[in-house]
Amino acid sequence: ISDDLGHYRISGLAPGAYIVTATLRTGGQTGLGAGMNLAKAMAMTPMAIYAPSAFHKADAKPVTLTAGEDLRDQAMTLNLAGLHSVSGTIASAEDHHGINQATVRFQDATDKEFVRSASVDAGGNFTVTFLPPGTYTMKVLDAQDTEPKPKTDKDKASIFGPGQKTVRRYKDGSMSVVMSDSDVTGQNIELAVDKNPKTQADFSKMFDDDKPAAK
Repeated sequence: ISDDLGHYRISGLAPGAYIVTATLRTGGQTGLGAGMNLAKAMAMTPMAIYAPSAFHKADAKPVTLTAGEDLRDQAMTLNLAGLHSVSGTIASAEDHHGINQATVRFQDATDKEFVRSASVDAGGNFTVTFLPPGTYTMKVLDAQDTEPKPKTDKDKASIFGPGQKTVRRYKDGSMSVVMSDSDVTGQNIELAVDKNPKTQADFSKMFDDDKPAAK
């Protein structure tokens, strides 16, 4: 982990060629509390930068270590000048209302490892940031209408609060988006209701106080 000046040191490496990667958080929720939404927090992908200043692993310049060597001044530069954002709205094809929970995922068409994603807000709006020029596949995953669960006495003592209840699930959607030299807006997708939804994990059960202790 780098310090407050951006300095880092990795020790104990065997001789060989290495690609140096920095991972940066660019948004999302952190910490615990009743306002935390695990689904929205997990939708936010960190940004990866490959030394000396690349967003794609294929453009990285490996460093080579020999036995007993101590490499210094291996700087990495985060250049945001050529990066842009994509925004739009995820809505229901049934009545056109904004869907309040979904993950919007952008994957580079030529580099499957490059992925940026974000969650929608209460009105179904999203913004995915820090995208370099290229062609992307935009996917909308795990879309659902949710509402707060009724609060119980147990929730009053829980730091996680009552959580959310799924009202309706939607089929996944996708489209192609081309990024050039400016931000892209109006990337709207309407999703059909999923009549036969698959059972999905309930993250709130991970912290269920009534579960018996593991033996």
